[in-house]
Amino acid sequence: MKRNIKTIIAIAISVLMITTLFAACSKKVQQAQANQTTQVQTAQTRTTETEKASEAVSAYPLKVTDAGGTEMTIEKEPVSIISLTLGSDEMLLGLVDKNRIKALCIYAEDAGISNIAEEAKAIPERASMKSIEKIIEMQPDLVITDTWTKPEEIQQLRDAKITVYVFATPNNYDAQKKVIMELAHVVGADENGTELTAWMDKKLKAIQEKLKSIKPEDKLRVLDYGEMGSSGIGTNFDDIVTRAGLINVVAEAGIEGWPTLSKEKIIEMNPDIIVLPSWYYDSKNSLQGMKDTLKADTSLATVNAVKNDRLI
Repeated sequence: MKRNIKTIIAIAISVLMITTLFAACSKKVQQAQANQTTQVQTAQTRTTETEKASEAVSAYPLKVTDAGGTEMTIEKEPVSIISLTLGSDEMLLGLVDKNRIKALCIYAEDAGISNIAEEAKAIPERASMKSIEKIIEMQPDLVITDTWTKPEEIQQLRDAKITVYVFATPNNYDAQKKVIMELAHVVGADENGTELTAWMDKKLKAIQEKLKSIKPEDKLRVLDYGEMGSSGIGTNFDDIVTRAGLINVVAEAGIEGWPTLSKEKIIEMNPDIIVLPSWYYDSKNSLQGMKDTLKADTSLATVNAVKNDRLI
């Protein structure tokens, strides 16, 4: 079960809104001091980042090694890029001009899961490994996909003389930033990559600033719950909610990856908040439907999140 970084930041912000009901607000003087400190730190950070970006500007021909261990030479700046994952769709639209993107993945315009649904409308073509022949016909100068893609499908494109860059599917915030900078370098947009990761840092820092005054014993306990399971140790969800000053009950129980939890386990964990997906693979499922199901299940009536209607 994978969630992209912007979605999880949005979740953290939603959780923050609930958390503020239980945490005292900071004094205005303290906020002003914090803002002044942040402004100084931001200015210093931008100077450092600009210097680093200027040192790492892509120069073509560019020799790179992708996450699959494949070495390749990208002869010139890619101007006909196909993205096969929603994550790379979102990253690319923050890195390069739309006219350099030949096609996005099939979920790009789905507002239920995509953060770039509106922007994606400006790029009409869609691509998927379910139609490799179509990708070959488009003759892109670069295809971007992740490590969840079947190796034999990647090889089929490479056999057709198409450059395929595979990035490692990130499972935490730092890994996500690394992938952004990695792709930025491959497409010749190092400076834009620096700006995008700085934006992410700013959003996360704002959440952390608001939550840092909360005592450990007052931290809310959160459960990621969806049709494909939950999120434990080693997942984006766990990393972000932990950074946001919350407790992931699945990780707290020592469970890794994306487990499917029994009702008994949920009752035992007793989360304060249950985070539900806004998008579902099965069209018969929905956010409201899942909320109603949880509320109607009498066996879960004692769970804090259900009892207090904190299902977000």
